[in-house]
Amino acid sequence: MARYTDDTHVDGFITDKNLNEFLKPCASLIVSKVGQGRAIMFADNPNFRGSWYGTNKLFFNALFFGSQIKVPE
Repeated sequence: MARYTDDTHVDGFITDKNLNEFLKPCASLIVSKVGQGRAIMFADNPNFRGSWYGTNKLFFNALFFGSQIKVPE
């Protein structure tokens, strides 16, 4: 599981209450076992309009190396 950092960069408007109560404590990425494989779930679309090049790396790592992630039972 991955979480947002304390110094989260937010694109757009968000209230302090929503940022601190809803966004920061939540997971941004979760890995779950499904049968013999894994489901890697992103809170946001990592390829949204191709505008964030850093998140493309997260997507491709999940795609190509997802089978290497150890998931607790």
